[in-house]
Amino acid sequence: MSRFVWAGFLLLAAFGLIVTSCQQKSGKKADLPEPQETIVGRIDSLEKVLIHEDVALNDAAAAQIVKDYLRYQERWPDDPKCPDYLFKAADVMRGMYRVQDACTALDLLVRRYPKSPQAPEALFFAGFMLHNDISEQEKANEFLQRVIEEYPLHPRAVEARQMIQVMGMDEQDLLRYLEEQGSKDGAS
Repeated sequence: MSRFVWAGFLLLAAFGLIVTSCQQKSGKKADLPEPQETIVGRIDSLEKVLIHEDVALNDAAAAQIVKDYLRYQERWPDDPKCPDYLFKAADVMRGMYRVQDACTALDLLVRRYPKSPQAPEALFFAGFMLHNDISEQEKANEFLQRVIEEYPLHPRAVEARQMIQVMGMDEQDLLRYLEEQGSKDGAS
């Protein structure tokens, strides 16, 4: 009988090793990075979902697409889609009321891709969000100043100057300023 116990024990141990081995192999597969095509395909699908729905109504899709946009630019930083993906990530984050995170993504876009067409737009958008969404005037001013300094010939530089000019105004001063601008435009 001790032979049967010993054989049973060996059989049980062998079975345990096989199960453990299979679990380790499947765990390794889960750790493998997703292929580029998989991430792009999921981004395309999620963009279609988010275009037709309010971001706030689909938090799971919004969170997933932001994760995929950021993961993509980390894994394939030289891909020409990266500046666009960072800008889109910031836009979705804004819809999720994550303005600080959105500004971080936009700042990353400008630092990594300063020659991309989205770079001056990113600085302006960050300044705009900081001013309008969370009233952080000092930080907003920093981003807007960067548009003026780093991209002085871009149309957003003119808009950044105008925005800086009106940021500190109260309602009466702002109305007066807008009336003056309107009368100047009418006189031209």
